[in-house]
Amino acid sequence: SERGQGDGLARCIRAMRGAGDASVRGSVDALIQLCDAAVGAPVMADIQRRFAGPADLDLTKLWERLGVSQSDVGIEFSERGALTRRNLFDPQQFPVPLP
Repeated sequence: SERGQGDGLARCIRAMRGAGDASVRGSVDALIQLCDAAVGAPVMADIQRRFAGPADLDLTKLWERLGVSQSDVGIEFSERGALTRRNLFDPQQFPVPLP
C-alpha cells in the first residue's frame, strides 16, 4: 500500500517493537534515531528540538490513567485503562513481522 502522511507513527512503533521489549535499555536519542530512520525523515528529532526540556510530568497519574498499578505480586492491569492500552499496543494496529 502507498505510504500516507498518517502512517509515520505506526512505522515508528513497529520499529520500536522490532528493536526489543521492555527489558532492552537504550537512550532517548537512540529511540529518536530509530523512529526517524523508520519514517525516513527527522520528524522525532524535530519534535524533540521543539519540545524537549523540563516538564512537569506526574508519572503516578499517567500510570493510573493507563490502569497500571504495582501490588505485592507484581504489576497489575485494570480495565480502567484497558481501551487506552489496547489503542497504544494493539498488535493488529501495529503488526510486527516475525523473523
